Amino acid sequence: MYYDGVRAENEKIEINKRFNRMENNLKERVKKKLNRKEDVIEYEKYYQLKFDDNGYFKSYKRKDRVIRQLVDKAGYFVIITSKKMNAREALEIYRDRDAIEKVFRMDKSYLGNDVFRVHDTQRLESKVFISFIAMILRNEIYHSMKGLYKKNRKEYTVPNVLRELDKLRITKLADGKYHIRYNLTNKQKAILKEINGITEKEYMIFVEDIIASLK
Repeated sequence: MYYDGVRAENEKIEINKRFNRMENNLKERVKKKLNRKEDVIEYEKYYQLKFDDNGYFKSYKRKDRVIRQLVDKAGYFVIITSKKMNAREALEIYRDRDAIEKVFRMDKSYLGNDVFRVHDTQRLESKVFISFIAMILRNEIYHSMKGLYKKNRKEYTVPNVLRELDKLRITKLADGKYHIRYNLTNKQKAILKEINGITEKEYMIFVEDIIASLK
């Protein structure tokens, strides 16, 4: 069993909205004076309902204790595992699963796989294959960056890491020669080290090999 403070606040907001909608609905039903018990039975769990002598709905009152019990549960959630593990391990697996679901949502939202826009099977297979490879790479970056992400959740998200890696470029200048566009920043050094253990020296050797092949 776990407790999440942020989740609790969000759930309390939703609970408040839910009861506002319910009470607005109940007020309208009281005004109409046409509803019987079977018409408002869904509200009995959280409200004491009263009816007139003819059986028509006439008033309501909150069951404060029942509603308080509901609010007190906000933020709590349970993870049931199929094998024995401690709470930290279970939560890590749960978060990984959530990350995978977000990746598939990203595949539709950002990689355009909600609509394929292709006209034959070969192109469809190619697009799906490329998207699949992209998701694997993104997932690899996500797992590699966990150490840095725990230290700074804003700076080391996958989108931010990709933006930093996109800055690692070789530029052809006016003299016709290729040069490294920028030197590695401390942030880029940390990212390369986390992803595949590349040091600044190894990076420079790699870049120099590429420049040599472009001459």
